Amino acid sequence: MASKTRIAITTFAVVVISAVAFTPKVIGLGIQDLTINNLVALIPPQTNSQLAIGETSFDSGWFGSTAIINAIYTPIGMEPIAVDFDFSIKHGPLLSTNNGLRLGIAYAEITPRIAAALPVFETASTVQFPDTLIELFADFSQSLLIRVTVDPTSHTGIYEEFEFAGLSASFLARADQSAELLINIGQLTIRESRNNLDFTIEGIEVISKSTKITDILAPTSATFSIPSIKSSAPVALAIDNILASSQLRASSNPSAIQLNQRIATQNIAGDSPLQSFDWQLEIDQVQRQLVSDYYNLLSDLQSQSKVDAQAAALKINQISQELSLLVFNNPLVINNLVTAKLYDGMHRAELKLRWDGLPKLGNIAALNLNEAIAAIDMSLDVSLDFNSIMKSPVAEQVESFVNQGFIFIENDKISVKATLRNSQLMLNGEDIPLDQFF
Repeated sequence: MASKTRIAITTFAVVVISAVAFTPKVIGLGIQDLTINNLVALIPPQTNSQLAIGETSFDSGWFGSTAIINAIYTPIGMEPIAVDFDFSIKHGPLLSTNNGLRLGIAYAEITPRIAAALPVFETASTVQFPDTLIELFADFSQSLLIRVTVDPTSHTGIYEEFEFAGLSASFLARADQSAELLINIGQLTIRESRNNLDFTIEGIEVISKSTKITDILAPTSATFSIPSIKSSAPVALAIDNILASSQLRASSNPSAIQLNQRIATQNIAGDSPLQSFDWQLEIDQVQRQLVSDYYNLLSDLQSQSKVDAQAAALKINQISQELSLLVFNNPLVINNLVTAKLYDGMHRAELKLRWDGLPKLGNIAALNLNEAIAAIDMSLDVSLDFNSIMKSPVAEQVESFVNQGFIFIENDKISVKATLRNSQLMLNGEDIPLDQFF
């Protein structure tokens, strides 16, 4: 009986040791696809004209691998920016990470090497870039988690100084290509005596979620928030609770998308008449084909600019005309709502615009103004606080507009109501002939 027990224990130990010894090599055989190739595959194809990513080397061992990935970003009209990423990859299943031991397929530390650093100040050569750690973790569900940590840093020169509290970011891409991005940037203070500059940003948080990272038109949401921005030079200003958000989702038309954005701040103090601001924008019925054609045109421009800069300048003019034609051809719905506190008064403006499109238009030069006006359905509703507007620099113009009947005053509110429908313009209830404007 004891002999059988020893045999069982020995067999189990051999299996465990073999698994620990051989599993990293088995994982290593597919580590390139599980890490590098999966990571590159997350780049949307529409960015290929500006962002090129290639693998320059990959060496796989028993317990680890090394790789070098080269990324070249080429802004239109600018020189390319090249960055090499050195991967030092550990094979699972048992991984030693900066957060301790974890079970997974692979763990990598990534070191970026950029050809030229962007100057922060004119004396940027004396500024030391803070220590940066980039980590990649691939778990057994084949999701990829990338973490970026930038340590705090500071610099003091003769004319300038800055303090940066550091950065942490994470990017999670799942096997179904859904993804989440989280960025937390610490406080940043910059003072520049020669340019009379002194401001502080008390942190930035960015959160973004996409249902399919490789599809730029997939439903996506993002928020961008800043607790406060304070400046003492060149102007005294304090802005609190800055929020920007956006949502991309399917429209009621299957061939179109809808974009919603909001930018708001609750309090603005200092040398500014603006005290709060809230802007909500909705763009609906954006044709997917329009976005696709835009990126195709952008790709053509990028290819042309690499060959001949002069020809690229001519191409820009051509592309602007082609994009204009695309906009004229396709329907579009735009809704704007702005509320603001200005000169101690609350103001509101709402613009609703529906563009039915001119699908038969084949050339911008053939645009018929009457047909274009007939395709517009628009309403404008503006309400301004009268007492605060009369404290502003536009007080004289307001009085002139009142005398001409363009605006009217009721209950201490300046009102403007206008509609353009079926080629008929109505302003504050009066029919305004359009031919006087053309």
